[in-house]
Amino acid sequence: MRGDARAAVVDRRGRRRALLSRLAGAAPAADAVNGRLDLAQAEAVALLISARTDRAVTLAARALAGGLSDQVRGVWSALVDLIAGLEVALDFPEEQIGHDCPAARATVTRLRDEVQRWLTSARHGRVVHDGLTIVLVGAPNAGKSSLLNALLGHDRAIVSSVAGTTRDVVDGTLVLDGVPVRLLDTAGIDVARDAVEAEGIRRSRRAMEESDLLLVVVDGSVPPAVRVLAETASRARVLVRAKSDLPVHRETAALPDAVPASTVTAGGLDALRERLLREVEQRAAAAGDEGVIVASLRQIGLLEALHGALVASNTALGDAPLEAALVDLREALAHAGAILGVDVGDAILDHIFATYCLGK
Repeated sequence: MRGDARAAVVDRRGRRRALLSRLAGAAPAADAVNGRLDLAQAEAVALLISARTDRAVTLAARALAGGLSDQVRGVWSALVDLIAGLEVALDFPEEQIGHDCPAARATVTRLRDEVQRWLTSARHGRVVHDGLTIVLVGAPNAGKSSLLNALLGHDRAIVSSVAGTTRDVVDGTLVLDGVPVRLLDTAGIDVARDAVEAEGIRRSRRAMEESDLLLVVVDGSVPPAVRVLAETASRARVLVRAKSDLPVHRETAALPDAVPASTVTAGGLDALRERLLREVEQRAAAAGDEGVIVASLRQIGLLEALHGALVASNTALGDAPLEAALVDLREALAHAGAILGVDVGDAILDHIFATYCLGK
């Protein structure tokens, strides 16, 4: 590990320790046991520990300080009040108390839209935390390995003028605006000449399927590789016209939006990095991290379930019996409680008796 990279790791680890101490007390694990952290905050401790960049550390620290918890707790309280009011209106119509359906539907609409915003934000946050995978694909000898080394800033892949040198997937990691990006160099896509090359191509295609973005490298000095362009046409991709220091072939020059780059002269590499940076930021909240949340995969799944239950209850409040809407609302409450680690229990009943005077 180079000196600057080692210093960054040491600094990031120090920040994690300081944030854990400052935001959650001297012993966050003990706080969770004693009930001072809810489940969402406890999961944020794991996100903080596994954060690989300063930006990811900042988002995890915000979650530990209660970012997601505070928002979900507000939904929990609103749902408890809403369900209690609707049940009172359903069971005691003569009292003329509780919530009516139009008002309830307006509340559910607001909660639904809030949760949808959180989901979008949480997915951006996961990109910052987990990073992205960008796969370099192209025909043999297109310049993929040289480009990988140039982007990483050091020699990671073997470079040779012999086509088919890369037989297996070679990877390296760089950080773009606080997002860890894993770059994969793959075997050239072509007709396999032997079993080993066929296996390399099979692994290339598997890496393509698992990627977030393809960096399609075409040799600018020869006709474009039609097979590669056709195979990647439906995928998120950035076209790179490599070997731009050589005379360009007229057909390759006509490729739209291809970024010219040369690893010999370094021409175009800065423009390519800027293009990759834009692609990363599109997936990681390009507007910045203000208000962005990071959540565990479990929490994102529960947010999706919560949103689905709110959508269903909103529909039911408009055209179904109130009992059906209450089923969906209780499901939404259960999902919110699961995020916080809170059991619904008697929360609704307690709220009814604390809020409404019944039978008087």
